[in-house]
Amino acid sequence: MPEKPDNRDSGNRGEPGANEFYDPERLEVLGLLSAGVAHDLNNLLFVIKGTVEICRMNMSEGDPLRAKFNRIEEAVDRAEDLTRMVLQTARPPDRGPAPIQLHSLVKVCLKMITAGLPNAVIIHQKIATDAAAVPVDLVLAYRVVATLLSTAADALRVEGGWLAVTLDSNEIDAPAGSRIGSSIAGPALIFTVAHGVGKHEDVRRRLKGHDGQRSITLSEVDGIPADIDDVVRSFGGSATCHLPIEGGRSFEVVFPVAEIPAVL
Repeated sequence: MPEKPDNRDSGNRGEPGANEFYDPERLEVLGLLSAGVAHDLNNLLFVIKGTVEICRMNMSEGDPLRAKFNRIEEAVDRAEDLTRMVLQTARPPDRGPAPIQLHSLVKVCLKMITAGLPNAVIIHQKIATDAAAVPVDLVLAYRVVATLLSTAADALRVEGGWLAVTLDSNEIDAPAGSRIGSSIAGPALIFTVAHGVGKHEDVRRRLKGHDGQRSITLSEVDGIPADIDDVVRSFGGSATCHLPIEGGRSFEVVFPVAEIPAVL
């Protein structure tokens, strides 16, 4: 049977072979990705549990709804046990920052997050597999990558459009750093997530050239957690959202390059 046409640019088609599935780097990334998902799920469970406690405070002892809220709390407790198990098995304790190449993480996140997008959404990706390593905690790096991809994907679910993701090494001089809102000068790794509903090339050209744009911090963007800028700064990096005059926006994260070889 002929393969179903796909409007996505990338080289992620086809089923992985056995060697790819058991690739140590891929398994490591998937394990740490699982830990990042479990961490985010824990945060949601905390909100649910807190809401249940507040609701029960306003109920009488004989309120028939109290038993239902008790069952919700029991379910949340079981879910917390499961996420705790995932965290214990998927993420070694006190891993901390380490020189890591991020291309596998970006590819896995992109494939996972865009799986539910309408077929009309066109996805462009240019992810360099030989990009420089950066000194990060991989679970926190997952949080940054997944947050930006999810925010862009959410904006495309209704109206459609295009999504462009790039990851590559670059040399940043002082004027270029000032133009893109980065204090880093020298070798850097640049991760960019751009999306829009207009003509891809027109909007991308404005985004790339930063023509007629205003820039804001990531924490000023609706849907992005307020502490995400702090997470990026903990790596020694910088993050900016660029807003062009017409349609689309671009999230740009600049990481300093690690001075020692990558461990992953």
